[in-house]
Amino acid sequence: MEYNEKINSQYGDGGIKERINQALSAANREVSSITLKELSYMDELHMGGREATIKLAKAAKLFSGAHVLDAGSGLGGPARILASEFNCIVTGIDLTEEFCDTAAMLTELAEIDSKKATFICGDACNIPFKNECFDIVWSQHSSMNIKDKIRLYSEYKRILKKGGFVVIHDAVSESNKFLYYPTPWAKEPSISFLITEEKLISILTDSGFEKVYLSDISEDAINWYKKLKQERKSGNIPILGPHLVFGSAISAMAANMRKNLIEKRVKVIETIWRK
Repeated sequence: MEYNEKINSQYGDGGIKERINQALSAANREVSSITLKELSYMDELHMGGREATIKLAKAAKLFSGAHVLDAGSGLGGPARILASEFNCIVTGIDLTEEFCDTAAMLTELAEIDSKKATFICGDACNIPFKNECFDIVWSQHSSMNIKDKIRLYSEYKRILKKGGFVVIHDAVSESNKFLYYPTPWAKEPSISFLITEEKLISILTDSGFEKVYLSDISEDAINWYKKLKQERKSGNIPILGPHLVFGSAISAMAANMRKNLIEKRVKVIETIWRK
C-alpha cells in the first residue's frame, strides 16, 4: 500500500459525515445546535484537546487578521478556534481528503465564514502557495506521519513571511524504545516517524529558525488522558467524540498513548520558532 493510501486508511474511511449525523440523530440533536466546544471532543484530534489549542494560541500571541497555515488541519477544530476566537484567517492543509471535506462541512455548520477558515487537500512537504505569504504556520500533532522533516520545515520557512512564526504542539520520541501501537497517528510503525526533541531543535535551527519558546507538557497530556478515562468510566461520553473517527480502536489508542507517555517512550512538547 502506498504512503498516501496508508494515511487515508489511518484517518478516513468515507463514513465520518454519516456517523456524525447518526450520532446527532440518536441524541435527538439538531446539527445547527452543536457548539464549538461540543465539536472539540471530536475535531481536536490531539492530546489536550481544545484547552491545548487555546493555551498554545495565547503563548504564540496570535494577532487579529494573522494569516495562518494550519499544517495537518484534520477535521478543522484548531482552525475554527483560531478563526472565531482569535480572528485569524486560516487555511488548513491535510493529506486526508475526507478530513478536508468534513472540516469544510463543520465550519459551515458552525457559521464561520469560509473566507476565515478554508481547507485544502494537499501535502505539507509541497505546500501549494507562493513564498512568504503566511504570518504563522500552525502545527498540532501533524509531523508524526512525515518522514522528511528537513523538507517539511524548509517548506514552512519558504511560505512564512520574514519574522513569521512556526507554532508546534507535537509528540516526539524520548528514547530508542519501541512504541505501543496502535496510536492515534499510526496503527503500526510504517507511517510513524517520530524524532527526538534534540533532533527537532537541530533541524529547525539548521532551517534558519530561532527558538522563542519550548516546554515539555507531557504531564499535561498524561493528566488529560486520565481525565478522559475517568469521564468514560462514569458514562460521560460526548455525543461527538474521536470514536466517530477511529471507531472502537480509540480505546486501545488511548491506553497505548498513556503507557507510551508514562513509560517515557514519547513526550509532548509545545514550541515556537521565529523565521
